Amino acid sequence: MKTQLLLTFTGYDYIDDVIENIKSVYELSDDRIFVLVNKTNPKEAYLTYNVVKKNYKDTPSRTILVHRKKETNTLYTINAVNQAILDEVGVYDHSYDLNWNQYKNSLLLTDDYGLRRISTKLDTIKEI
Repeated sequence: MKTQLLLTFTGYDYIDDVIENIKSVYELSDDRIFVLVNKTNPKEAYLTYNVVKKNYKDTPSRTILVHRKKETNTLYTINAVNQAILDEVGVYDHSYDLNWNQYKNSLLLTDDYGLRRISTKLDTIKEI
């Protein structure tokens, strides 16, 4: 069974409502949703969960596909990894091995200004 790791951005006060929406749209591959919070702004929450890979028509807003580096608890997009490599070596070198320890317990994204690193901590695991 192919799965995808998704991340949904939400405010901390809306976690339960967003989880209900996620459950109504996706087939989860396990019964857990991980709730992470921004260390510097705990009102920002990030819900991560694995879904069975399908073509979903009603993707919840503010949801993206992410990847996870298990050893360092780093969540990232492919664009963010490419930007981190560019920042470190000056060129897109896909053979370059990032020092993942410097991104430990983080969410790596890109925005109009380049690489964005958000320090996260696990708040809870919601059993569904």
